[in-house]
Order: sequence, then C-alpha cells, then structure tokens
Amino acid sequence: MAPDSPRALRLTFSYRDADIHLDSIRRLDMRARPSDAKQGHRDQVGFWVEVQDAAGQVIYRSVMRDPTRHEVETHAPDAGDHERHSHHHLDTVQGIFHVIIPDYGPQHTLAIFNCPELRGRIDYRKPPGPAREIARFALATIDPQ
Repeated sequence: MAPDSPRALRLTFSYRDADIHLDSIRRLDMRARPSDAKQGHRDQVGFWVEVQDAAGQVIYRSVMRDPTRHEVETHAPDAGDHERHSHHHLDTVQGIFHVIIPDYGPQHTLAIFNCPELRGRIDYRKPPGPAREIARFALATIDPQ
C-alpha cells in the first residue's frame, strides 16, 4: 500500500515483564496518524515504534507513552502531605496494548524502542540512557484479518 493509503493496521501486543508478543494484526479502513521524525532520534529517551523497509530504513515512526505499566501510584488520605501519594514498583507486569500504523504491505518490520532502565525506576534524579530496540516483528508473520 502507498504511504498515503487510507488503510491502517492495528497491531495487538501482549507483554509479561520484558517479553513482548505480537498477537494479531487487523486491517482498518482509516488513516494512521502522520509519522514522527524518522531521523535524528537515536540518542533520545522514550518509547516508540518504527516501521522499517527490507533495507532497514525507517519509513514510519510513532512516539507514544510507554504502554507497559511498571509501577502504581497509591493514595493514603490520612497520611501527611509528602506521604499522601506514593509510587510502588510492580514485581510482575503484564497486559496488552495496541499500535496503529499505516498499511505498507507485508514486507516490512516493526521495531519497538524503549529505555529498559526506566522500568520500575523510582529515583528520577538520575537520567536514563537512550532508548534501544527491545522487540522486532516481521509483519509478514501474521496475516492481517
């Protein structure tokens, strides 16, 4: 499909701790949002997905909030001001998330980037390293519905 095609793919992923699995791909009659910058982001912190062509060139990039949850916030109304809200690391994280990308056809790869050292991190004073690839999926492995 052409990049300006009105077709998109909804990819459904499941995760448990650091393991991410591509569970399904579904075709949608809609446009995906425009790509974020496709160059100059290799030293950045954050979470994003990239669609890469057969040569490994980035043809689409979507920056998003990390959909995997590694900590929870609790509320104690009877505590003092500083203890009222606290963050707690989760020992096991699991769930599902969806990503919508343009339908470029099956001969492409989806790569997921994140900063693994941010997972379960309570001390935000120390800056994390740049994001790195944490998962890669050949889009041809699952036939879209």
